[in-house]
Amino acid sequence: MALAGLARAEVQSLAIFVGVDEGLAEERTLKYASRDAEEMAAVVRQLGPFDKDRIYLLTNPDLHRFRSTLEVVRGRVKEMRKAGVETLVLLYYSGHGSAEGLHLRGRNFPREEINGILESLESNLKVVILDACESGDFLRRKGGKFLEDREIVKQDKIGSQGTIVLSSSSRGEAAQESEDYHGAVFSHHLENGLRGMADYNSDGQVTLLEAFEYARAATRAEEIMGQTERQNPSFDFDVVGESDPVLARLERKSSRIAFEGMPAVGLEIFNAQTQEMERRVWLTGKPKAIFHLSSGKYLLRYPEKDGYRVGSLDLTWTPEAVVRPGDFQLRPKSLLQRKGGAGFDLRMHGVQLMTRADLPADAPIFGAEYVLRDWPFKQSLGFGYGRAFSRGVGMDLTTQVYRLGYSVMRPMMSSPNGQISVGLEAAWQRLDQEVRDRRFGDSAIMAEGRPVSTRWESWSSVWSAGIPVELEIFLPWRLWIGASARGEAYRYRERVSGDYRNRFRVEPAMILGHQF
Repeated sequence: MALAGLARAEVQSLAIFVGVDEGLAEERTLKYASRDAEEMAAVVRQLGPFDKDRIYLLTNPDLHRFRSTLEVVRGRVKEMRKAGVETLVLLYYSGHGSAEGLHLRGRNFPREEINGILESLESNLKVVILDACESGDFLRRKGGKFLEDREIVKQDKIGSQGTIVLSSSSRGEAAQESEDYHGAVFSHHLENGLRGMADYNSDGQVTLLEAFEYARAATRAEEIMGQTERQNPSFDFDVVGESDPVLARLERKSSRIAFEGMPAVGLEIFNAQTQEMERRVWLTGKPKAIFHLSSGKYLLRYPEKDGYRVGSLDLTWTPEAVVRPGDFQLRPKSLLQRKGGAGFDLRMHGVQLMTRADLPADAPIFGAEYVLRDWPFKQSLGFGYGRAFSRGVGMDLTTQVYRLGYSVMRPMMSSPNGQISVGLEAAWQRLDQEVRDRRFGDSAIMAEGRPVSTRWESWSSVWSAGIPVELEIFLPWRLWIGASARGEAYRYRERVSGDYRNRFRVEPAMILGHQF
């Protein structure tokens, strides 16, 4: 199939994105149609061959505004044609519709009128993308064909004349919205294709038909996820010539993921902060695939046997992150349950052993902590015990420490191999001390006619609040090691004087953990 490259010097591209939530009076209001138009416009503005001043975004317009915008575009195209400039016009619509027309805020925009406007546009090539019910019968095929198995070459002119229509559904079918995607199913997958998943020949560009083929296959695959209604995107054209226009160029303009050696699976991408699903992409099993994604932190998940493979991704500090199968860990399905269809419970449970230096008591504490990772937070609740013995001139000092602590940590820098976290911690310690005077052995001392023991015991409560800084390194077999330093302010009551004392200390610690 021939490909017509869109050189800005020879071809000017214009785009109209329309999203309408409200259809006719008897139709239910859509939730995400306007959002679909906004997101599609953002992707095309970022990756496509469209200048910003030639992109029109209409969210919930009435019929008059839609018509007037089409008239503005028709006028601009006419002026360009007089100047000898070839043009491509893209029209995207998400909303209610039927075989008779598009439904905008209680009004019907008749199919015949829309087709008449398209025919009157003096653009060389017109691309219409409809995500609406029964949109597959919107433009009947009149003739012309694409030439198959031709060498792909770059050209500076559009090689076709006419109209191409991509439809989210076939004749008589309903187009579906998804609560998971917060958008229309077909538009979601079409956008994924433009972000890079449809670059089948790895030439760094996504053409119209590449994007459509990917969106069609991914939309049909939604049946695997339990969808009961069928949706089969369709393709129609009234074109003379050979052209497959480029809609996205995968240059390094934004952060992106490089998938290497990944299996052919449906991969879900969650926002690490909100745990809401951002994208569901269908990996084709290619050795390498590029996918553009906004900067941020993400969790990745794909099914395997009785569980899921789960990994993390940080695009905060780097423009590109490489994702391989080895970056994922197997998790049972019981830990990944839906929460009202808006996300997944990705909490991970574990236990860690810790040794810390308790500087006031001069007694190292060994303890165990229960760990709950409710991304991005790590919560720990633990108990520790320490014992120290020191001998002076004629005196022995034995110290025992019992410690109960709770901490909440949040990653500041993270990667699939580790993270640096900062948090808050509160703890209580019971400090027991025993002093023995060896000068008299175990015999009692007589004072004022009464025996006095050679052993003295006392205990104190120590309350502390601190700010821990923790470094964790993730190892295979669900293990992690780490080190931390805690700056703590603590308060205790002195038994002899009865006065409260406030102190500050820095407490180092070492960690070994296991996730289950």
